[in-house]
Amino acid sequence: ICLDVGAYRGYIAGVMALAGASRVFVFEPLPENQRAIARLCDLNPQLPIELKRIAVSDRDAPTWLEGMPDLSMGIEIASSRIDSLIETGEILPPRIIKIDVEGAELEVLRGAGGTLGSSRPVLFLEAHSAALEEACRAELAIHGYRVHRLGAEAGGEEQTRHLIGRHAHSR
Repeated sequence: ICLDVGAYRGYIAGVMALAGASRVFVFEPLPENQRAIARLCDLNPQLPIELKRIAVSDRDAPTWLEGMPDLSMGIEIASSRIDSLIETGEILPPRIIKIDVEGAELEVLRGAGGTLGSSRPVLFLEAHSAALEEACRAELAIHGYRVHRLGAEAGGEEQTRHLIGRHAHSR
């Protein structure tokens, strides 16, 4: 079971499905990206991809998604915690979670604390600054995770970082 949180157009979800995932739950709140993912699913009905048209966060409530620096360009979207989605049976406990939500990665992690402790999924995470990387590392450490950066060292404060997290007691 895989989660693709912030799926954009579904490329990583497709890779997960083709690599043998039994189910891939895809979370994407933006309508344009949802249409692209729906098209991917329509063209590949054999792939076990299920689109969830919501954001993932640290709360089960509508949230404001800023699409542009001008706040008037944002939209209100449905948002849920990973823990809540599992508790209600909407999704299954994951073995892998990919998170790329343009700066809201910490909120996603905070809404998945129970899942991180019980399921201990492997995490692939994109952090858009050194401060966000450090905050995500600290949050994951609370849940027993070790975090490593993939690829070369990040250059500046705002350089994007790609991280992998594994629970200390996972195989």
